Amino acid sequence: LFDGTLWLDDEMIQKGFSNRLGSQMGHMPVNGPDGTVSLLNRFSIDRKVLIHINNTNPVL
Repeated sequence: LFDGTLWLDDEMIQKGFSNRLGSQMGHMPVNGPDGTVSLLNRFSIDRKVLIHINNTNPVL
């Protein structure tokens, strides 16, 4: 179980909701080489669940 996901680190800035990066607020982006998908792919776990998907995340 992993919490705190935005699609992009600067998603909140791009959408005009914040002037801070997600990483500055304790959130990790889903995409990219340092994102949660890449991080979770390193583990051989049968089930991986992402929660707290922000309303600005296009994955919704």
